[in-house]
Amino acid sequence: MVNKKQLCLPCEKIKSYDIPGKIGLRDRKFRCEGYGPLGALEGFIKAVASIVAIASITQIDYDDNDYPGYLIAQLVFVGILGVLRLFLIGHSFCEKEIRNILFQHFVFGGILLLFYSMLFSEYEDIGPFIFTWTFLMILGEYVRLMFLFIVEDYQVIWLKKPLLFLISIFLLILYSIVLIIQSLYYFIDIGLG
Repeated sequence: MVNKKQLCLPCEKIKSYDIPGKIGLRDRKFRCEGYGPLGALEGFIKAVASIVAIASITQIDYDDNDYPGYLIAQLVFVGILGVLRLFLIGHSFCEKEIRNILFQHFVFGGILLLFYSMLFSEYEDIGPFIFTWTFLMILGEYVRLMFLFIVEDYQVIWLKKPLLFLISIFLLILYSIVLIIQSLYYFIDIGLG
């Protein structure tokens, strides 16, 4: 005969979220957790990058702008990064992590303003903002990878740790492509090389 307490033990673990394969949000409340010094460092670096992206609106010029191939390629990749950031905003809402929700919105706002500035600015004027923004976002993603590598018990409900690694690596690749395109423009077209 099976004891009723033994049957209810998995149910209690699911309710208290003590199992690694968490599947629901029934008792999960909005919270504001800290992620330690690496999480704070990642947040600081990406916040500075977002401030740089927001500052790019100072270069907007509504005159006739031409769109070189470099800019079109960067617009495509920055657009993809914006869509991925929307996914991360949705993930933050699922996790009910208040600090991350606000932070993801701030970073997404920076991406939107940078994208807008790229559309309505001369490519030579917006280039330093693109370069600085991508460089800082790459640094932020490296710190995030360090955080994921060092912290062993980090677990979120919807995404497993290996998938978080893959998302960070994919973001690193996209940011690197934007940075490489900007560097090619500097070294080939302007002749800084």
